[in-house]
Amino acid sequence: MRTLLDPVAVALALALNLAACSPQSPDAPIAAPASAVAVTPSAAPSAAATVPASVAPARALDWGALRAAEAECVGCHPDQVTAWQASPMGRSLLAYGGERPPTRVEKPKATYAPPRGGQKFTVTLDARGVPTFRDEAVPEAAPRPARYLIGSGEHTRSYLWAEGDALFEAPLTWYPARKVWGASPGYEVADHPGLFREIKPDCLYCHADPAPHVTGSLNRYLDPAPVAIGCTRCHGDTRAHVADRQAGHKTNDPVMPSRLDAARRADVCDQCHLVGAVRLAREGRAFGQYLPGDRLEDTVAIFVRLQPGSAFGIASHGERLRRSRCGEGQLACTQCHAPHAPHGEADRSTACRQCHGETHRTCKGAGGNDCAGCHMHRAQTSDIPHVAMTDHLIRVRPEAPQSAPEHAAGPLVWVAHPEPNPSDPDRRLLLGRAYAESARVGGPDIDTDRQRATELLTGALEALPGSAEGWADLASMQQLAGNRAGLDAAIERAAALAPGDVRISRGAAASRLTAGKAAEALRAVDAGLATEPDSVALRLARANALVLLQRRAEARAAFDHAWSLRPGEPDVLLAKGLLAELDRDADAAAEAYGRATRRAPLHVPARLNHYRLLSLLARWPEALKTIDEAFEAVQGRGQIPPALLDRLTAARALARARLGQSDKAANEAVGLLTRGLREPWAVMAMGVVARQAGQHDASLKFLDQAVSWAPEDGVAWALLAETLDATGKSELAARATAQAERLGARKSAPSGR
Repeated sequence: MRTLLDPVAVALALALNLAACSPQSPDAPIAAPASAVAVTPSAAPSAAATVPASVAPARALDWGALRAAEAECVGCHPDQVTAWQASPMGRSLLAYGGERPPTRVEKPKATYAPPRGGQKFTVTLDARGVPTFRDEAVPEAAPRPARYLIGSGEHTRSYLWAEGDALFEAPLTWYPARKVWGASPGYEVADHPGLFREIKPDCLYCHADPAPHVTGSLNRYLDPAPVAIGCTRCHGDTRAHVADRQAGHKTNDPVMPSRLDAARRADVCDQCHLVGAVRLAREGRAFGQYLPGDRLEDTVAIFVRLQPGSAFGIASHGERLRRSRCGEGQLACTQCHAPHAPHGEADRSTACRQCHGETHRTCKGAGGNDCAGCHMHRAQTSDIPHVAMTDHLIRVRPEAPQSAPEHAAGPLVWVAHPEPNPSDPDRRLLLGRAYAESARVGGPDIDTDRQRATELLTGALEALPGSAEGWADLASMQQLAGNRAGLDAAIERAAALAPGDVRISRGAAASRLTAGKAAEALRAVDAGLATEPDSVALRLARANALVLLQRRAEARAAFDHAWSLRPGEPDVLLAKGLLAELDRDADAAAEAYGRATRRAPLHVPARLNHYRLLSLLARWPEALKTIDEAFEAVQGRGQIPPALLDRLTAARALARARLGQSDKAANEAVGLLTRGLREPWAVMAMGVVARQAGQHDASLKFLDQAVSWAPEDGVAWALLAETLDATGKSELAARATAQAERLGARKSAPSGR
């Protein structure tokens, strides 16, 4: 007879793997969807495996040396440097404790609670004006003082805190226009990652000069530390220019954006002011490897939706200007914006008059009026709360802004190459990756995006099998579609190419754990931990694998490490509950699961484990309540994997059956089973409904099927014991009862017995 360790170990493997799929997971693995396109596993690719041919290896940039050269600019260009440092871009990032500490303008204290969930954040400014952030719902968690102020203060003042060499966004932002503290971008939703919203390279890139990013990690950076945007970002590598001037020569001029062709001139501004719907670093490239004068498209691929809407984002200037008739290569950003002017803005009507004259023939206003005031609306941005900006879509005829802005829609288009080229596998790979990223984020087009991503990636990877990012994105699409075989095959291809990439190692570990390959999962975990030693998801996966290998002491050490890093976070609470079950402490397990679901309403794996434990304890009203709350929380959340929704439906059907809601229970259970799904809870629900209808033979058939599908589920054995007892088969009922008790199930008085 198996010990208690076995069923809980199985639950641990399932729960932590599901947690890896959940959108709540703080540094989620590769996530996402897919159609049933088959992916055939093959041998590990060689080092010479084909990668996108159009992307040559990028030069390594020494940003420390680039910044040292920048420091010499002030000697010859003091007015320009001083004006730049006073401009919004020159104030893009400031370090607390640095040479120019940020000026305090914020209110000294504030509290923010997300709309749903058991989280509450506070901020307090100390005597020096340094904000410190706390998660009041997690008393075990340490306060987090800000390391950086990010943003110029024109529109927002956000904050970064550091844990070792990893950077995170603080949960509260100061909004100067309203003079209030509010949720930071990404923290206004119920499923945000506590205090641990990672600052990834694409986010940091638009607010600071690049800092060396640890390849394969999510948010680790090495020296030199991030600093505000400097001369290099617009004028390129100035080292040769500085050396020549110091030697008395007048050669090697820096890049002057105004002298570049229209496309490369736009690239200089677009590196930060054209985020689009999706922005990806090209394979083998990093965001910090672009320099002015290069083609931005060789480093970063930016995609927009084909059909524009009236809504616009805080960094959509380049896209909106391109959609204007005036922006079709005719207007340059610097015609309206003067980066070295004291206030960073020239007369923005001058460029208009150059084409339209002092008084345009259809303009009813005076020629001296501000053209942009009528033809470029100022409105709320779609992605950042409390921020109003000028929409850079230039309208021919002034019109009132819409009260309910429409978002862009339709297919994704690469800004640099809007014309489709189906014969180019590199283009198809990039477009497939873009659709995959869009599907992971979720939204009204998630199913269409997932299908397009899967089709494009499957075809492109036949020609470019050396793309680790492509395989990882395909795996994520297969995951969202519930295609387990496709997920497993794709993630193994990715792991063979980039075992140290944290996203990939997490996905490989989860895939192998689900297949019961604990030793192989450990190898994936160790590869990822070599890149990111403090990855909580990998530490939990390590505990998971060690439990399955019966190495309990090591598993507890791995869990304790994860708890020390993220006390009170949902995934850690989930593991804490499962380990409490190993110790036969049902009350402690229920408390951990309940705390996880209160803290993160969208954390479906925690909901399912809380439900499973409540069902073992025969606390059916509470079990139904937690599932009903789960459905309410995930309603409209397209990125929830279908397999998780099916599990929620099966769980609700069983709880409804136990509480006498036979019609609703039967409808849900039959709907799942007729689709051919092996859902034990749905079969159990049918067994209960049949018994309540007096159909004991049918009930026994259903419950026999349930214990066959889930032999370690104590509730299945308890239900079988009840039906056997009701039919007078006392000896068999006693044996089923003993099995149920061994598995932790408590007796109950079911409705309708």
